[in-house]
Amino acid sequence: MEGPDAGADDYLVKPFSSRELLARVGANLALSKLRRAALSESSARTAELEALIDAVPVAVWFTHDREARSAWSNAFAAKMMGLTLDRNPSRSAPVAEAPDPFQSLPRR
Repeated sequence: MEGPDAGADDYLVKPFSSRELLARVGANLALSKLRRAALSESSARTAELEALIDAVPVAVWFTHDREARSAWSNAFAAKMMGLTLDRNPSRSAPVAEAPDPFQSLPRR
């Protein structure tokens, strides 16, 4: 059981037949091809979604952690806040990354 713990995808116990070896290699190659296709499809969908979100004239923010220490905004939101796209717009960001203080205004 040390093989999978060390990162191996599969293993064969000796003695093994050539048929078993070929079947395992074939299965692993097929799985690898499926993983690459899924990753490629996911990357394409992600790029489409990012392009759409960046094109809409609405402020959009995303965060990946509960404390919202790291956030991402689209171009419209960054412009609205006076920030560059590479700047972390989160008010709870680490001090070195936090934007200048801003004021939230009530809706009219």
